[in-house]
Amino acid sequence: MLLTVSVNSSLDTAYIVPGLIVDGINRVKEKATVPGGKGNNVARVLRELGYHVVASGFAGGSRGATIHRGLEELGVVTEFVWTAEESRTCLALIDPVADALTQVLEPGAPIASGELLRLKQKLGGVMGEYAAGAVGTGVPDAPLSGPYLLLAGSLPPGVPSGFYAELIHAARSYGFNAALDASGEALRLGLKARPAVIKVNVSEAAEALGMNERRADALTLAESLRAASGCQLAVVTAGREGAAAVGRLEQAGVDPTIISCFVKPPAASPVVSTVGSGDAFLGGLVGELSTGRDVIEALKTATACGAANALTLTAATIRKADAAHLREGVKVA
Repeated sequence: MLLTVSVNSSLDTAYIVPGLIVDGINRVKEKATVPGGKGNNVARVLRELGYHVVASGFAGGSRGATIHRGLEELGVVTEFVWTAEESRTCLALIDPVADALTQVLEPGAPIASGELLRLKQKLGGVMGEYAAGAVGTGVPDAPLSGPYLLLAGSLPPGVPSGFYAELIHAARSYGFNAALDASGEALRLGLKARPAVIKVNVSEAAEALGMNERRADALTLAESLRAASGCQLAVVTAGREGAAAVGRLEQAGVDPTIISCFVKPPAASPVVSTVGSGDAFLGGLVGELSTGRDVIEALKTATACGAANALTLTAATIRKADAAHLREGVKVA
């Protein structure tokens, strides 16, 4: 099972506006809207790749209903907790003439304590039901295989910084691997809970570790993240340059497998928008790992998914055929 959590769901709209004029009239050439929030983004990518995925988190109001309906239409199973407040909306204005991207992101609405409690109960129920019926879900000799709880995105008001850390501990008790993509205090506390997989970008990693982003390369940051958290696999993405991965894959009865590499994406053209490429990367990575795929091969797929996202208008939107084609050009060093 692949279970994603979006505590800050959004309805994401992207506009292509050639020659965007600030303080002027602009005409939209193309528009697209998708269910957003990082967890929902990852769920959409996983579904496009053919995985069975359950999306949970918060949704509210008419926007929440649109998010729910959009995911269900894609074949994603939803297990949302409905909130009294309306879900947020986020806008991306893409100007192909200036090769510029402008984002307008609403803050998330406050989450009530009762809503937070219901989400914890719902996630525990979903994982518990799966664990009770799961037989031989892992793949022998594949330490990162099996069910996953994917925790991604910012925390709205009312959700404590230690929420992800709490869910990582809960996931472990149900036999789930936890994958974490967060920032700030939520990331720092999450590291202490020892998720199985960490995926963050260079600036997020540097901030969490108290390191100078300009002086620390992605591989050094990944090594430091893995050492600080004790996770099995730490990945630090560096945009179009690629991603660094450091792992210590532990299996009973054998010596740990050590991973240290840099994965470079192929050139993708024409680039429309890179918003959501990190979410596409995480979806490709965890999907492959869950089935017992070799880590290096999973990193290749993840990198291809991140590149494939750049070919589409909306965040974390890929075409499986694009990812398969781009994967052939991924290089590992």
